[in-house]
Amino acid sequence: MFYEEDNSMKEIKIYTQNASFQKMQVLKTNRNKRYKFNEACLREAVRRARGKDLLFSTCLNPIDFYENVNIPEEIDSTFFVAMTCSDEEVAKRLKARPAERMCGDDEFIKEQIDYLNWYRKNKGKFQLYIDNTDMTVSDTANKIADFIRVRI
Repeated sequence: MFYEEDNSMKEIKIYTQNASFQKMQVLKTNRNKRYKFNEACLREAVRRARGKDLLFSTCLNPIDFYENVNIPEEIDSTFFVAMTCSDEEVAKRLKARPAERMCGDDEFIKEQIDYLNWYRKNKGKFQLYIDNTDMTVSDTANKIADFIRVRI
């Protein structure tokens, strides 16, 4: 819904649009806020690093990152680490989250699996791709740390 206030008449006009359009507007607005947030965090991280090596992590996929975030000049290289797991493990992990996170319903799980399929399909395009289905959190973190150590 969009509201327009006409100050001279003191009446409010209400314009409605179908629910799908409203949902898309909300998603678009939230996405833009998320990009601006990531951009602001990145600028602040660069400022705090003061020329030192910087490790900054975000949950944006590369396409969204490069298309929507202005990368400060001080950053000369960017690496993407993609992590996935089996469909069964995705479902298990999402269902194990607290109910208030609303991650356990079948529709949400299917959307997450569909999203991860893009990463699986493009796994050769990442500097590091990890299928952590059978890995512990420590094993996964160590693999990422080893990757970083080689590059800095």
